[in-house]
Amino acid sequence: MILQALYGYYQRKSRGDQPELPAYGYSVEKISYALVIDARGQVVGEPLDLRMPDARGRLVPRPLPVPHPGGKRTSGIEPFFCWDKTAYLLGAEVEGKRLADCLTASREQHRAVLETVEGAAAQALRAYFDLWRPERVQEWPQWQEISGSNLVFKLDGTPGYLHDDPAIRTAWETYLARGEEDVIGQCLLTGQPDALARIHPDIKGVKGGQTSGTAIISFNKSAFESYGKAQSFNAPVGKGAARGYAAALNHLLRSESRNKVQIGDAATLFWAERDSPAEDLLPLLWSPPLPAKPASGSRPAAASQVEDDPATRQRLHSLLSVLARGGAWSGLEPDWDPQVRIFVLGLSPNAARLAVRYWITDPLDALLRRLGDHYRDIAIQRAFPETEPEFPPLWLLLRQTAAEGKADNIPPNLAGGVMRAILTGSPYPHSLLMALITRIRADHAVNTLRAALIKGCLNRLARACQRSEEEYPMSLDTNRQDAPYRLGRLFAVLEKAQSDALGPVNAPIGDRYFGSASAHPAGVFPVLIRLNRHHLQKLRKGDGQGGLAIVHERRLGEIMEGLGAFPAHLSLEEQGGFILGYYHQRNDLYRRKETQHSEEA
Repeated sequence: MILQALYGYYQRKSRGDQPELPAYGYSVEKISYALVIDARGQVVGEPLDLRMPDARGRLVPRPLPVPHPGGKRTSGIEPFFCWDKTAYLLGAEVEGKRLADCLTASREQHRAVLETVEGAAAQALRAYFDLWRPERVQEWPQWQEISGSNLVFKLDGTPGYLHDDPAIRTAWETYLARGEEDVIGQCLLTGQPDALARIHPDIKGVKGGQTSGTAIISFNKSAFESYGKAQSFNAPVGKGAARGYAAALNHLLRSESRNKVQIGDAATLFWAERDSPAEDLLPLLWSPPLPAKPASGSRPAAASQVEDDPATRQRLHSLLSVLARGGAWSGLEPDWDPQVRIFVLGLSPNAARLAVRYWITDPLDALLRRLGDHYRDIAIQRAFPETEPEFPPLWLLLRQTAAEGKADNIPPNLAGGVMRAILTGSPYPHSLLMALITRIRADHAVNTLRAALIKGCLNRLARACQRSEEEYPMSLDTNRQDAPYRLGRLFAVLEKAQSDALGPVNAPIGDRYFGSASAHPAGVFPVLIRLNRHHLQKLRKGDGQGGLAIVHERRLGEIMEGLGAFPAHLSLEEQGGFILGYYHQRNDLYRRKETQHSEEA
């Protein structure tokens, strides 16, 4: 099903007047220079520099569709037609080996393909291999820079490249179809008899995978084979279909892809079963742009694409606002078909192979409703509404579980597990709650995003287990009676009383006692309450009427009413409730103080 969906995407994107994907027998490769030859096959000057500047101003190879037979180059000598490295086309390379053999193999291949082809382009290319002498590269001042690069051929005075010449293209496609040693079988993707691929093309662009490419289908040991079939004949796929699905997957995985969301080690790809205007914008809903540049790290590519487009940013915000309220979104996007099927593929590296983390096929409307459920579950009163995002992207949320807030430190498999939970509407992985609480204990920091994720974890788990207790709200709930939530509120009030009494101190109770208080309340809260008496006494001395001390005493009395004995131990979920109570109460305390100051001003 996965390969069929990818092959369908390839067929859709390789058609039309301006196809996005190369046809069968071609692939997009990184080309740095063009070797210019005249009609007699003589090289004209130095190779033409085709490189282009990237976002940082550095010159990088230009992606061009060129002839490619499929598969991958091994340690043997295997030339490519009409393009290749300098070792094959020039027989020269800095510190190269087997150069004469490489040039000979390339010469023989071009002669075999162009043996009966007429036309100036084909004649010039045949003549080039008869006339070229590798020692000529020493005449080029830029040879050291050119060496090792990929080159194509260009006929002097004509537009385009030699591999684009109609006669040469026809000759290449005829040569590719010969396949005298092909194994014929029924293709699993098309259902038709076809020449089967012995080795499937490489997949590139998965973060953490081998730079030379990884495989999604591979049989490299006899233990993986059956019925006497070797290598990929165990999963019979036609050569054309194999090239197609691989081209589609590489296209979706490329760094500038708008169909990809990369978070941690997991790459999530989105595409539709047919042309849909939702296809390119859909990934941005999982990774919306931030209102301001984050303090550490850089934005993912998905966010930066709309960073300077106010119209798209507003469009995303309006759509997410409706989804988070559970409303009907079709009025905002009338061109989106709610029933168009969306394919979602999650991949992560696994040595020389790819691991499929999840594969989801659902109508667009179902995916958007689940996305709305996610944003509604993590909705919480923000401590700093002016700078904190209303709809935080998933990559920013998961950084709350990472040491130093770095994406590379996100716990393995967590990104894929959370994305799967959002896409399917299932509870967030238990490891997410554990990672958040562990990081809070280490950093002594409960911020908006961490509290939001904990709220989502607890509410989803309660619904999945069909528990009777009420879900945790967005802001402070003074009527909530469960002990962990009230204990968190109590800790926030005790911390505020210390701050009001002593001001900034080197070791506030939040740093010294938060972790132990949230796990073992009975051993910590009696100590904190004794300390609080001294804080209240100091407040009474500092304030002649003791007004602030009275306020704190009333808050403590309201919270402790009905608490009973302090629990000896809180479970992981109860610790999450403690943290939410602490966040809600602290947020309420400081909001009241800010409101009071603004009224006095």
